[in-house]
Amino acid sequence: LAEISVGPFMHRGLSISEDDSLSTIGLRYLSRFIVTIDYSGGVMYLKKGARFDAPDYGDMSGIQLLKIANQIVVDVVHKESPAQRAGIRKGDVIVEVSGRPAADLRLADIRRVLRTEKNKVMSIRVRRAGKETTARFRLSEIWGQP
Repeated sequence: LAEISVGPFMHRGLSISEDDSLSTIGLRYLSRFIVTIDYSGGVMYLKKGARFDAPDYGDMSGIQLLKIANQIVVDVVHKESPAQRAGIRKGDVIVEVSGRPAADLRLADIRRVLRTEKNKVMSIRVRRAGKETTARFRLSEIWGQP
């Protein structure tokens, strides 16, 4: 995203996804602020935090992941990304990352691995419709938009 304004706050160069089925604000974005939530009033107050001006580092695979029912699930696959070219699809369940069982990894650990170093070759085993397959791709900083 080139530029976005949330109330009085302006941000440039954020990574986002558009998905009509979701109504969430990511923790990566909220980590820029001191957040106060008024549950009864249905209001969230934001105050600039220590990470407010931190750059937004996305991964180099082109996938965004969620943890659902103790499984790591592909939520978004960006067009023209390494992961898309390798055949990974939205809804795939990550079973293994570079030889390590996904069940042994935290979501943050997997995200960290997917933004480690440009040109690193990744091997991700996914389950789709009861069948498992392995996708191999090279991490890259440049690919298309979601």
